[in-house]
Amino acid sequence: MILAAGLGERLRPLTSRRAKPSIPLLNRPLILRVLDYLQLHGVRQTVINLHHLPGSIKDVVAAGRPPGLQVAYSLEAEILGTAGGLKRAESHFRGGGTLTLINSDFVVDCDLGAAMQAHRRSGAVATMVLVPAQPGRSYGVVEMAEDGLIHRISGRPETRPGRECHGYTFTGIHLLEPEILDSIPPGIPCCINKDIYPSLLKAGSAIHGFVHHGQWLEFGTPGLFLEGSFALLRSMGGPPAVAPTLSAPPWVERPFLLGPDCTFGDGASCSAGLIAGARLKLGPGARLQRTIVHDDVEIGAAAELVDCIVDSGVVLPPGSRLQRAMVVPWNDDLSAALPLQRLGECGIVEF
Repeated sequence: MILAAGLGERLRPLTSRRAKPSIPLLNRPLILRVLDYLQLHGVRQTVINLHHLPGSIKDVVAAGRPPGLQVAYSLEAEILGTAGGLKRAESHFRGGGTLTLINSDFVVDCDLGAAMQAHRRSGAVATMVLVPAQPGRSYGVVEMAEDGLIHRISGRPETRPGRECHGYTFTGIHLLEPEILDSIPPGIPCCINKDIYPSLLKAGSAIHGFVHHGQWLEFGTPGLFLEGSFALLRSMGGPPAVAPTLSAPPWVERPFLLGPDCTFGDGASCSAGLIAGARLKLGPGARLQRTIVHDDVEIGAAAELVDCIVDSGVVLPPGSRLQRAMVVPWNDDLSAALPLQRLGECGIVEF
């Protein structure tokens, strides 16, 4: 099951027109990258829970779902949380053996098969896939002993562990036995990490951890999305990725990814990396630095963007100067709900 029902509030206004899992990551929506990952590791059937702008997710899945992977949906009129959403979809999992529950806002290269083998050997009702603690990040700490038993998650349960534990960060991947569904109350919002696991631990149930030491990139905030996108692009190695329809661009520093039918005006340049979707029009003398641009964007002459994320359909006026900003097409209704700064027909939010 892929958890995709959230509002994506930390990425607003990018998530005001489409759900976070449908936002492009290196020109492929996040939800499709999760489906790619699951299929790579042998998954053939998956359920996606939906709430916020569900059509945006259904559309990209219909257009780009990996062949051979069956996808069902569980629509939530009210967001039920990580456990409540799983409970609502339980008819898909009863009698089906061990299941994977996974978030939809990260990229990981964990060997899911190895994690599954370790989970089954442990005999635990649940296994959390972990990475070493992330310095400077505000993630909850998962406290695990040397034998792989988890004792506390973000300080829950309140009882201190009776043995030495080390702190880890949770990746968003759970491996679960179907009987855990019996521990989740039906029809109410419920979080598996905050509500279900602590009560199971308090009752003496075994929850194990599997430590992954490879890549794990999370994309839940604008800063993480920008940082993670370029980290992922650099990790791919090889020559810079350029669509075959693009003629040789002017000076563009690596790493860069350009979609089809991009055009560059005289003197336009890109430094410290660029990720651009299809049909970017970069005006004469425009300068982009470490910026992400989605499809069908036009950037006016002599504009300068540094560390920005530009949504589809934006037409940015000539001479614009932006740094660490999200840019979306202007919308009066959206501006009533968010502190948008208006620039021409664009709405700007700094981060």
